[in-house]
Amino acid sequence: MGVIEERLFPQIRLHLEDVSCRIDEKRPSGRGYYRDLCYHIHATTASRRKVELVDGGSVDWTRKLLSNEKERLVISGIGSERLCTEFPERPDR
Repeated sequence: MGVIEERLFPQIRLHLEDVSCRIDEKRPSGRGYYRDLCYHIHATTASRRKVELVDGGSVDWTRKLLSNEKERLVISGIGSERLCTEFPERPDR
C-alpha cells in the first residue's frame, strides 16, 4: 500500500463520507501525459448518472523548464461548462 492510500485516502473518507477513493493501476487515460499520479473526480447527477468533472496529475514541465530534477508539479482542470450543464441548480435552493 502506498502513501496515497495510507495517508490521503483515510483523510478524504473522514471528511467526505460519500466519496469513493481507489487506485486503478489498469487505467488507460493519462498514460504518457501524467508521470506518476493521475486522478479523476466523478460526480453523480440527479438522474444517477456518473460524470467526470475533474482530471489532473503530476507532470514534468517545471522539471524540464528549470533543469531541476527536484521540481514537482501537479496540475488539474475542471470542466466548468459540464459542471453547470450537469448540475444547473443547487440542491439546497
